[in-house]
Amino acid sequence: MQPERGRFYARCVVPALLALLLASSAHAVGTPANTSISNTAQVTATIGGGGVTVNSLPDVVTVAELLDVDVTLLTAGNVLVNSPDTNQVLSFRVTNIGNGVDDYTLAGLGVLNGFTPTLADVYIDADGNGVLNTALDTLYNPGVNDPVLDANNPGADTVVVFVRMDIPGGPLANGSLGDGQLAAISNAVAGAPVAAGTVFAGAGDGGGIDAVVGPSGGTSQDLGTYQVSTTTLSITKSSSVADPFGGSQPVPGATITYTLVVTVSGSGTANAVVVTDSIPGNTTYVFSSMTLNGSGLTDASDSPIDGADYNVTNANAITVSLGNVAAGSPASTVTFDVTIN
Repeated sequence: MQPERGRFYARCVVPALLALLLASSAHAVGTPANTSISNTAQVTATIGGGGVTVNSLPDVVTVAELLDVDVTLLTAGNVLVNSPDTNQVLSFRVTNIGNGVDDYTLAGLGVLNGFTPTLADVYIDADGNGVLNTALDTLYNPGVNDPVLDANNPGADTVVVFVRMDIPGGPLANGSLGDGQLAAISNAVAGAPVAAGTVFAGAGDGGGIDAVVGPSGGTSQDLGTYQVSTTTLSITKSSSVADPFGGSQPVPGATITYTLVVTVSGSGTANAVVVTDSIPGNTTYVFSSMTLNGSGLTDASDSPIDGADYNVTNANAITVSLGNVAAGSPASTVTFDVTIN
C-alpha cells in the first residue's frame, strides 16, 4: 500500500463489507488483502434425450484491505518521576490488526491529569528487546521513518514504541499525576479517524483494490501515567550519658551512647543509604557497641554480612549501610558508644 493513498476521496459505505468488518473480532486479521475469492456455478438438464451441463463464467471477488490498528500501553503501573524531570519513558505496542500492509504516523502527546507532561521525543524499538537504548533504537521522524507493518507476517505486524516526556517543575506536589499518550494513525486516512466502513478507492495493497476503514477508524491511542515522587531523607542524632558513679554526668570515663535515626518519607525509594558518624575528639570508640534497630553489628569490614564497620570505610568513624529504603518504611535506628578520655 502506498502512503499517498490517503489522498483518495471517501466513497459510500459498502453494506456487505461493513457488516463483515463489524462482525469480526477486533484482533482478527482475516483473509489477506488482494486474495481472490472465485466461484463458478453449474446447471444441468436433460434436453432432447441428452444430458446438458453449462458452467457460468467465474465470479471473482478480490478481498479489500481492512485498515485497523491497535495501540496498547506496555509500561506497568505509574512511572515515578521527579519535578522537574526529563526523558521519562512510557512503552507502547503498535499492532496492525487489519489484513494487509499499512504504514502509520506516530504522535506522542502530554495529557492533562493533575499536570501535563511535555513530549521530548519518540523512539522505535530497532533491536526488538523492548528496552529503550537511544544508541541502538531509532529516533522517530514523522513522514521519514513511519513504521510499516504487515498484518499477514507474524513478527512484522507489530512494533514497540517508546515515548519520552519531560515533567514540569514548580516543583509539583508529591503524588501529582500526569499522562502521556501515543497515537498511531494510518496514513491512508489522511491524519484523522474516519467512520468505520469508509472506503478509499483503489488505495489498498498494491493498488487496484479498495481500502476499507475498520472499527478503530484507522487510528488508535493509549496512555500511561507519571506520578511525582518526592522522597525526603532525614537523620536525627541524640545522646545519653552514663558516668562511672551511676549517674549521667559527662566526666572522664563516662560512656556516651549516640542514637541516629534515619527516616525516608514521601514516595519512591532512597537508594544506597549509608550512615556515617565520626568519633568525636576526646573520646574513644567502644568496640562492638554498634547496633541497627537493636541488633548488634560488627566492627570489621564485612559489608556483605551486615553492612557496617568502624575505622575501615571511613577513618575513625562508624559506617552503616542501610541499602535501598522505600519511603514510608519504619525508621532505621543506629546506636554506638564512646567513652570520654
